Amino acid sequence: TPPVDMATLQARFESELHACIEAGKTYPREALLSGTTGTVQVEFDYFNGDMNNVGVKRSSGSRALDRAGIQAVARAKCPPPPPQFQNQKFHFLLHLEFPLGG
Repeated sequence: TPPVDMATLQARFESELHACIEAGKTYPREALLSGTTGTVQVEFDYFNGDMNNVGVKRSSGSRALDRAGIQAVARAKCPPPPPQFQNQKFHFLLHLEFPLGG
């Protein structure tokens, strides 16, 4: 078998993790009602399927959207990492968008 391209594997893993978090994201009711949109930059540590130290790196300008971004990460039930990344700690920075009508 050919050697595993670790950069490709990590990019795929990050993409899957982002998709998992996006799938659990909910638009806050108060933001919907007020027509608030934005993008929150959320950072967190990831280790063997657990996400910790979740925080806002850059605010969306809306406390409700920032809170929803943190909750999306905290509530996400993502698959475990590929075997090559077991027992490794990662620090991720994700942009979570909250568009209306999207």
